[in-house]
Amino acid sequence: MRPATRRTFSLLLSLGVLIVAAVVHVLFVRPVYDEVVELRGSLKAKDNFYQEQGQAITRVNDLIAQYQGAGQLQQTVSMSFPASEDLSSIFNQLRTLAEINGLSIKIFGVKPLALQPLSERSLVKNVGTLQLSLKVLGPYENFKNFLQGVETNIRVMDTQQITIEQAGKPGSNFYSYTLSIDTYYQGSE
Repeated sequence: MRPATRRTFSLLLSLGVLIVAAVVHVLFVRPVYDEVVELRGSLKAKDNFYQEQGQAITRVNDLIAQYQGAGQLQQTVSMSFPASEDLSSIFNQLRTLAEINGLSIKIFGVKPLALQPLSERSLVKNVGTLQLSLKVLGPYENFKNFLQGVETNIRVMDTQQITIEQAGKPGSNFYSYTLSIDTYYQGSE
């Protein structure tokens, strides 16, 4: 075989291999490659969906954790600013404060005052005020501690007026204290 014929045959054979490769690529590789691209897109979409759902679940769990403490907050607010007068609780708190500080309660009176609106909005309840009259006996230092207890008590109380009188022998540290204290509650109107 002559060299020119060999070259021609070699060129035709290379061209044939090139055509066969192109046909194989078009018939077999390209469809599989398109399927792989489609599967990668589907995987990426599912992964994004999974990430978004995970973030949503995390946000929901955070909200649930945040609002689980809201019940305790509501309970604390209800103790500070109760929904009703709850006179027995007021008396027990003041009696306990007096006992802790070595004072004795001689007179306890309650006078309900008219409900006052907190705002002009109809969604906010009115505020009820109870005016407490209290007469306690004991040493002055104990009375100061009692007033600090009233000031830091869980229930909101304002001391309005205090009158101090000598109760024991002159020169002794034993006094009679008459107090006027306002405490508040949520009105039902």
